[in-house]
Amino acid sequence: MNLRRKVISAVLSIAEPLFAWGRNKRAVEVAQEENRQAILNYEQSVITALGEVESALAGVATYRSQVERYRELLRATRTTQMLTQELYRNGSNTYLDVLDAERELFSTQISFSEVLSAQLAEYVSLYKALGGGW
Repeated sequence: MNLRRKVISAVLSIAEPLFAWGRNKRAVEVAQEENRQAILNYEQSVITALGEVESALAGVATYRSQVERYRELLRATRTTQMLTQELYRNGSNTYLDVLDAERELFSTQISFSEVLSAQLAEYVSLYKALGGGW
């Protein structure tokens, strides 16, 4: 009986790795698939991040050119307002013209501040897209 136990034990010790081989093979396949999914998720994250950076850079460039145009418009409107006041002082203009020039100047200043604010918001978006934290 002792010999029989030894034989059964020997057979089982030989058969056990054969049965475990299938289980181990499946575990390796599962690990490989999880690795592939992790790589795909990483690639998607990189693509998304690059898209966000590209979008923020385009926004910064767009607002930069708009800010420059508004600066020029603001200079011109300020000059118009000063000239209108000077003409009023010399008696060549009415006070209504001065008020219109000031209203136009204030309107341009508000528009300039809105565009400048949008540009700064795009800089914040760019900072965040590049991985900046708060």
